[in-house]
Amino acid sequence: MDKIGTLEVELGESKLDGTLLARQGAGDPLAAATNFLAGRGFGDDDRVKVTGNDGMVGSLSVFFITAVEAAQLPFAVAAEEVERRIIKRGAAAKKAAPDGAKRSGAKARAAKKSGARKLAAKKASGTKSRKGKRPAAKKAAKKRASKPTSKRAK
Repeated sequence: MDKIGTLEVELGESKLDGTLLARQGAGDPLAAATNFLAGRGFGDDDRVKVTGNDGMVGSLSVFFITAVEAAQLPFAVAAEEVERRIIKRGAAAKKAAPDGAKRSGAKARAAKKSGARKLAAKKASGTKSRKGKRPAAKKAAKKRASKPTSKRAK
């Protein structure tokens, strides 16, 4: 019997859409199933097709797996799956953003506002920046240099 679903791996146990997976005849059937899947490159949130039969391990209902392969998805389901993974990765990236990362829109606006407040306070105090301005003595010297020293008759 084949089953197709999303694989969930947690604390060494694997589930396919909520059904525990196991390997028949193993000392620890639940861990053996997880190792079997991992050995074939499958992990949490992968869509898989497993082959096997229903059974019991102690008092637990399980699906004993004998084979696994990547599930082929219909187009609509595949698009949903891709969108879900993109959203999930985006949330993880936001959590992992370093402190020096680009500011969010709200933080950038707040910084812009504080800069505007500083400028308004400076204007209110009446002090002006001298940045880029020449001292008065240099201006006067330049004016004298541009005037002709001797006057000629016209």
